[in-house]
Amino acid sequence: MKQWVLLGFLLMGLFACAGGPPFGKRLTPEEALERRVTAYWEAKQKKDWAAVRSFVDPEIREISANPEQQEDDLNTSEIVGWEVSEINMSGDTGVVIMKVSIMLTHPLLGGKPFQSEQIFRDQWVRRKGEWFIVIVRPSLDKVLQDLQNRHRSDQ
Repeated sequence: MKQWVLLGFLLMGLFACAGGPPFGKRLTPEEALERRVTAYWEAKQKKDWAAVRSFVDPEIREISANPEQQEDDLNTSEIVGWEVSEINMSGDTGVVIMKVSIMLTHPLLGGKPFQSEQIFRDQWVRRKGEWFIVIVRPSLDKVLQDLQNRHRSDQ
């Protein structure tokens, strides 16, 4: 009898560690992505740049935009809150639309806080079952080309 009880506890422990049935609910890919997105934005709000960097796609982490650079960008701002507006997925890629409230304080604004509502469109990729944000700093050529295209469309 003791052997069966021990075997039962051993199996429960194995299933619990694996996060699989019958004891744990498996997350859908969309739920897993939303959890990662939430943890990422919590780290950004806390300005925990080491944690933020851990969410960046490891395949491009060394060539991507440096999250620590965001520290300079956010020194004059504070993330007040955010909301996942939309998640679109296709296989191992996802696009997350975020509504983000940011409190800006800048000398050019007279040093007075100004709240801004912004929309972010973040690309995510799943690698080995884990979701990562894809952050790539656009090239100067791409930025100039986009500006030229906007100028042409305004005329």
